[in-house]
Amino acid sequence: MRSALEEIRSGKFARDFICEKETGQHRYVNLLREAEEHPIEKAGVRLRGLMGWREKRKPAPALPGRSARPFGK
Repeated sequence: MRSALEEIRSGKFARDFICEKETGQHRYVNLLREAEEHPIEKAGVRLRGLMGWREKRKPAPALPGRSARPFGK
């Protein structure tokens, strides 16, 4: 936590974030893909499906010229 706070205070986090955004978000997309493909997510999908009280949400609309999902799934 201390190192994360130091990165925020020093501006390193912001610089890295901007660089990631400007270069196509490859690291971010890979992290999302890894999380989606993790075995626990299979159980998560099933459990969320069993929660009948949860509001069914529509996916957010895609920006013009882009997929709604960062990696086009």
